[in-house]
Amino acid sequence: MVSPLVEKMGRDHAGSLKVVKLNVDEAQAIAARYGVQGIPLLVLIEDGKETDRMVGAVPEPELRRWLEPHIAVPDRR
Repeated sequence: MVSPLVEKMGRDHAGSLKVVKLNVDEAQAIAARYGVQGIPLLVLIEDGKETDRMVGAVPEPELRRWLEPHIAVPDRR
């Protein structure tokens, strides 16, 4: 349900955002490292550090409001 929306955000912000999907059943060690307790879980990682997370499915406008402050705006000179 959330996956198509997250993939769309990745396409919309190509070059500023990298989207990685994880199957928590197949990658239990990574899921444990990030403390996954509910899915869907969106984790923002900037410079190798977690900066924010969102648990649960949300509509596109809410996802954009959450994500866009973290996305670098390209220099348009």
